[in-house]
Amino acid sequence: MRFKLGMACLVFAAPACSSSASSGSPEAGADADGADAGDGDAAVCNTLANTGTPVTVVQVATDPPSAQGGTPVDGVYSLSNETIYTGSGGATGPTKTDRITIQIQGGAIQVSKDSSPTTSTYRLTTNGTSYTAAALCPPMIGDLAGSYTATATTFAATVGASGSGGGPPWVVETFTKE
Repeated sequence: MRFKLGMACLVFAAPACSSSASSGSPEAGADADGADAGDGDAAVCNTLANTGTPVTVVQVATDPPSAQGGTPVDGVYSLSNETIYTGSGGATGPTKTDRITIQIQGGAIQVSKDSSPTTSTYRLTTNGTSYTAAALCPPMIGDLAGSYTATATTFAATVGASGSGGGPPWVVETFTKE
């Protein structure tokens, strides 16, 4: 969910802080303003462990599938697929690997990933096939928005690159419940 993707911030891959083991609190490590409760070092926004297996991010020269909406189910999910849809005539092929674990719980999403920031926390709101992830921690990370599909065992978030004006590229991150 790198909702402000700009390719550097893929849906949830871009934002995050630092983590280790899952906490039941969606705002663990942050004060009421989402700021670091620590000593001024990098914010640790949650203690969710990044337990996923790295996946290869692939570009395909088509548009993304249509979002279906649904009800996000509380639980821990690992990234199982990340595809960059570059539109007709766009780039194709593998680009990098990514490893992300998220926890959806009580209207919040905690993120743990290998890139900086390694942990982040968002307040999740859905409406139809659209979602908004309002950043809680780390401070100043930015909100995310896009379309999504949720089933009992998966959560897939789609977001367009910042500045794309609604056109390609779009990033779809699919997470599978552990």
